[in-house]
Amino acid sequence: MSERSGVWWMLCAATLFASTTQADTSDCTPLPADFVLCAQGTPWQSAEIMAFDNGVAFELDPFWLEVFPAPEPVQSVQPFEAALDAMADLIAEQARNEGLGAPETLARDAFETDHAQFVTITTQIELPEDDPMIYMTMIAEAGGSRIILTFDSDVATTVDGVPQELRELADMIRPKED
Repeated sequence: MSERSGVWWMLCAATLFASTTQADTSDCTPLPADFVLCAQGTPWQSAEIMAFDNGVAFELDPFWLEVFPAPEPVQSVQPFEAALDAMADLIAEQARNEGLGAPETLARDAFETDHAQFVTITTQIELPEDDPMIYMTMIAEAGGSRIILTFDSDVATTVDGVPQELRELADMIRPKED
């Protein structure tokens, strides 16, 4: 197993263990659209947090997580699973705007946690003069609100195990308690 894979799997194991023990959201990091990230006891608890315009980013070297409100039509399209098609269209449009080819869809998934519903899409974008980038996007819905979470890495990442990692991150996402 490579050193990068070892770090990735240790991060995921710690995240899974801690996410099963969290309940109170008072110590969680606020996210857009009345969601929170409850990362206590996980490596993500020590991530550098950077607010931007209407979202927040978490950097946990070599990983990067961005969270922002779901744009139209992702926010309003029904049923919820159709939000994934709207998100795929936005990803393809962004690639075109940056002069890149259409992203290849590698995986799609839908699942629920105790706190929210999620749909995910994993795409690969060919970059000129660089390795392809694997881009993981997750949409969360709870209480009529939706947020987008994008996850990537500064190191080469493969699709192997991506669904489990996304589920472990999803376990930390909750609607904000009133």
